[in-house]
Amino acid sequence: MYAFALRCDYVDSDKSRLSDWLSSNATSYLVTYEEVDGENPHIHALLYSAKKLDALRKSFKRAFEEKRGNGSYSLKVCDQNVDDYMSYICKGDGHGSMPFVVIAQGLDFDEEGVVEAHDRYWDNNAKYQRAAKERSMARGSMVDVVEKLCREQGVRSYERKKIALVYIREMKKMRKSINVFAARAIVNGVVVLLDDEESGATEDIAVAISNL
Repeated sequence: MYAFALRCDYVDSDKSRLSDWLSSNATSYLVTYEEVDGENPHIHALLYSAKKLDALRKSFKRAFEEKRGNGSYSLKVCDQNVDDYMSYICKGDGHGSMPFVVIAQGLDFDEEGVVEAHDRYWDNNAKYQRAAKERSMARGSMVDVVEKLCREQGVRSYERKKIALVYIREMKKMRKSINVFAARAIVNGVVVLLDDEESGATEDIAVAISNL
């Protein structure tokens, strides 16, 4: 049995055909409806089938001849964690808004399962937001720490390697791993703070940003 992810444009008149197609090709499935600004109204579906992907695609094309190209539909093996994908399609419009379930078949896709998936999505989203905020705060505080040490050691704004070494030593003291991209962002921040006159060092960063 394989897990598949389906997304396709949807109108109310599609429901009967979609139900028939799923009944003929899948043993269990969950279909939720979604409207997003800038996109056509569409459904997401998680389905389990013993058929291979190529056979499913051919069958879907026969049933929905008008849905052509990636813009109208996408059918693929569910290549992410199945529970994560179910949470995604059950997210609804917000934490307090349950998803609109179009069709469901199977014990895993009963009302309780949908509620659990919905809550899991928003719990994980809240954790992600908190972690992102903590990372941002940590990055900002590290800029302050490195700036202070650089000023104490007489490191100038154009001495990027020396600034980087100060940062590396601090990370080593805290026994933390070093992400090169995050390190560059911190060094850039320290460069700007040390460059009190906004001379060449700040100008170089401004040019690099404007050329992205």
